Amino acid sequence: MAHSEVRITEWMYSGPDGEFFELTNVGDSPIDLTGWSYDDVNNVPGAFPIGSIGVLLPGESAIVTEASPTAFRAAWSLPASIKIVGFVGLANANNMGRNDAINLFDANGVIVE
Repeated sequence: MAHSEVRITEWMYSGPDGEFFELTNVGDSPIDLTGWSYDDVNNVPGAFPIGSIGVLLPGESAIVTEASPTAFRAAWSLPASIKIVGFVGLANANNMGRNDAINLFDANGVIVE
């Protein structure tokens, strides 16, 4: 596993407002997530692109969810400044579930979290 200062800091499955996980830059430098992706227990790099998050500043968090970004933002009273990637996994019913995994890959397809 490669070293990364991006951590999965929260997750929820079967939530009333959609399943999600939160990524946080716990380091001291900005991290560009362009080209990053995640997959579940299948562990396939590139399966679900999340690179639209862009750059995470030190201490900044972003959300990856099955819900629409607009609906998720409204349900959690989040400002527009919070980065959200939505509709993840719905097209192929590959959702985040109780007995699943969250595998985070960098732009080179290396698992980092």
